[in-house]
Amino acid sequence: MEKKEIAYHHLNNFVGKWNTIGRILPTSNNPEINIKGTDHYEWLPGGFFLQHKVAVLMGNEKTKPLK
Repeated sequence: MEKKEIAYHHLNNFVGKWNTIGRILPTSNNPEINIKGTDHYEWLPGGFFLQHKVAVLMGNEKTKPLK
């Protein structure tokens, strides 16, 4: 395995589906916000880039970015 391939190999730890649950603590100006979502990481063809798909609900706001 080449050095470059070894470096990319470490990213395999992120590949898969991850569930996220948490909260943003309240401040004097803003209420607490609950967070619940999923993150999905997968290799793009060629194996040099990871695609990151997100589906998250922060309070009442839904977001589905692609990174």
